[in-house]
Amino acid sequence: MKLRQSSLDLYAFISIYGKLIEGSFIKKIYETAKGEFIFQIYRSDAGKRELFISLTKGFAFREIVKPEQPTPLTMTLRRLLSERKIISVRQINFDRVVEFDLSNGSSIIFELFREGNLIVTEEGKITYAIIQREWRNRKIKTGEAYHPPGNVDPTNLDDESFAKLVHESRASIVQTIATRFNLGGEYAEELLFRGHLNKNENSSEFKEIGKVQEIFHEMLVESCGNQGYLYDHGNIVSPVKLNYLGQDPERTFTDLNEAFSYYFENYPETKETATPMMRRAESQKKTIQEYTRSSEESRKLGQLIMANLERLQDLLTYIRKNEKNVYPGSEILGQKIESIDRGKKDVTVIFQDLQLTMRYDMKASENANAYFSRAKDLLARVEGARKALEESLKNMEPEDSKTEKKRTQKYWFESYNWFFSSENFLVIAGKDRKTNERIVKKHMGPKDLYVHADLYGAPSTIIKSEDDRKPGDVTIREACQFAVAHSRAWNAGLASGSAYWVFPEQVSKTPESGEYVSPGSWIVRGKRNYLFDLPLSLDLSMFHYRNDMMVMCYPSREHKDPDDIYVTVKPGDEKRPSAVKKIAGALGVEREDIDPLLPGGAFSIEIHGERKIRQEIA
Repeated sequence: MKLRQSSLDLYAFISIYGKLIEGSFIKKIYETAKGEFIFQIYRSDAGKRELFISLTKGFAFREIVKPEQPTPLTMTLRRLLSERKIISVRQINFDRVVEFDLSNGSSIIFELFREGNLIVTEEGKITYAIIQREWRNRKIKTGEAYHPPGNVDPTNLDDESFAKLVHESRASIVQTIATRFNLGGEYAEELLFRGHLNKNENSSEFKEIGKVQEIFHEMLVESCGNQGYLYDHGNIVSPVKLNYLGQDPERTFTDLNEAFSYYFENYPETKETATPMMRRAESQKKTIQEYTRSSEESRKLGQLIMANLERLQDLLTYIRKNEKNVYPGSEILGQKIESIDRGKKDVTVIFQDLQLTMRYDMKASENANAYFSRAKDLLARVEGARKALEESLKNMEPEDSKTEKKRTQKYWFESYNWFFSSENFLVIAGKDRKTNERIVKKHMGPKDLYVHADLYGAPSTIIKSEDDRKPGDVTIREACQFAVAHSRAWNAGLASGSAYWVFPEQVSKTPESGEYVSPGSWIVRGKRNYLFDLPLSLDLSMFHYRNDMMVMCYPSREHKDPDDIYVTVKPGDEKRPSAVKKIAGALGVEREDIDPLLPGGAFSIEIHGERKIRQEIA
């Protein structure tokens, strides 16, 4: 999930918990962080619950600390949505878009992609949106009809339409399923893995449409089973098992909401890269926008009262004299009563299609003046916020000194030593006793190969096999070289070493009678396939994995592009801190990106090429 619920995650959440939300009244709304809210909802049979809604992360029932003072956005949302009954909850077109239909005929639409958005509509037209913007064929603006970002629901396609959606794509089948069916990368990989299908096959030539459709619907059904699977090293929570990862889940939840809540609580979304001054300036900009909008709303409501002074005065006089007999939903002098607070002497009515709140212990003209005063006060705050913003911008650091955005996604294999071979096989090796133990127990499959340097205490190393492909001699040699490089041979300053490989069934934890196998160690029985004279030489360079740029440390190989930037390291005399600094500088990354990748010991370093990023798609 990567702290952002996918379409399948939302499908599962709404299928399981949608009925618990329907029939509830929205009591209060809190803005707990940018784009994150708590909707306090109440239903007589279920009591009060707190629905966490993040416009970038997703949905969960969870309780978090709420601010004491409401923000301007909170006040706007409370005015628009408080005391509304949620009639129905649905996902639009199997997309990251969720709609709540309310009792007064309006709807709340949560768009959970990009920076997210919350939109309120009435009879299909937008009456409010946190972010208003316009695209070539789509507008999110007040007064415009709301159109969702996609108009195809893959869950309801017939066989012919399903096949057409696949064959019209020019991308690979895995990319097509990820994007056109809104499954995302992880679930597209899982679907094809379950069907033993080649993920790289061109969609226009793909034949197994029926199998894809069948597995797609099987995954939909499985996602509604109210299970949650946490794959810790991949930073993923899923409502379906992800067999393609080749590992068991770190934890299984019997309640999907518990899984999502645990994930939101324990895995912060991003590392802060903006400076405090930058964050302050951004907050000030939003405050100016919100105050300006609220001021204009208050001014318009004040003008509305003044233009209908006599009519509204009669209404307030009647309510003041008969307040015990006035209830929400009743109609007084032709005006529908939305809500009444007898403690605060507030009444809210729908007047000329606008929601108007007034104090009925005051005259209509006094209510108008209160709105005008609020509008004036908000404008004064805008002026103060603008001056503060100008000061913040003056103090902000120059553009070229800003820190580049860092990669925050961590993949499961990064808990180990790892690289992708020249034949594009993932190779992983343990870093210590604990990971040596775990790497075999959790990650070695029946089609993988086990590799070990011919030295005591060397790391257990696994060549992961995918799509029924078998690693060739090049991959096996690279994996053996990698195992030697991360053994004691490097610290000893050796120039070369030897290693062997075996099949998984030859690796056991069961000792002979009278023997003992320590944690992290394994017994290998049968023929060992040795490789000798493996050089202790590693390269480091940049490459792309999925959507991230990463540093990879791998056995030295031929670089066909003479302009490639890469660093070759061998056992030498240069101490680790100095070597890490030089490598990080050559690749243009942080030192902490380099240090975990290197073997133990000292180094000799050779830097190749000019400053250029090398890309490999894994």
